[in-house]
Amino acid sequence: MLVPTICFNCESACGLLAYIDKTSLEIKKFEGNPVHPGS
Repeated sequence: MLVPTICFNCESACGLLAYIDKTSLEIKKFEGNPVHPGS
């Protein structure tokens, strides 16, 4: 499952894509969201 989100580490709030396992609901990977205007 791919879930769009943002990073709260600084004031930039870059867009992220979170890859989540559907069965365990564990986050497997984060990567930058190329279509997010703040990235």
